[in-house]
Amino acid sequence: MRLPTKYHLGWIWLPLVWLFVGSGCSSSSSPPPVPPPPKFAIPADRPTFSSDSAYAHIVKQLSFGMRIPGTPAHRATGDWLVAMLRRYGAQVHEQVGSYKGTPIRNVVASFGPSQGKRVLLSAHWDSRPFADRDPNQPKAPVPGANDGASGVAVLLEIARLISQKPLAYPVDIILWDAEDLGQEGLEDSYCLGTQYWLSHPQPYP
Repeated sequence: MRLPTKYHLGWIWLPLVWLFVGSGCSSSSSPPPVPPPPKFAIPADRPTFSSDSAYAHIVKQLSFGMRIPGTPAHRATGDWLVAMLRRYGAQVHEQVGSYKGTPIRNVVASFGPSQGKRVLLSAHWDSRPFADRDPNQPKAPVPGANDGASGVAVLLEIARLISQKPLAYPVDIILWDAEDLGQEGLEDSYCLGTQYWLSHPQPYP
């Protein structure tokens, strides 16, 4: 009987090495199992979101004109927003000031009890003064139906739903102002209303 040489032993060990390495790689590369999403009980008497109502809020905002900070159309829109939120039972606080030379009017609406872990919902309500992405009319103002008015409309509809079924925890809706006045490449030129709110913190009701 012929004994295996070192050459043959090498070929015997090679598959074993590959088996060991391969099994190690396959086990380490397998992602951990994803846990199932949590299940929440949906109350049977929950109010129904109305898309028609939200759409009407968009149309109403656009009817005032371009919501550029410091303009009459902007002022009229802000007055209407405050009136609507108060109509839905919110305690409304207006944060009025100036930031980097721009007038600011943030609208803060609070629902529910004053104590407890708060839920914040927000959108901006101003519109951009120029359509710099439009190749044909880059200096024309933007109506802002989708960029601004749609988010505000959804929050107004949520406020209406809260008025129908009050919550056991506090909810704040903040409508930011002067968020869309920025210039390309200057990140801190955007979101002036948010920057003003952060630098001038307000106590909750």
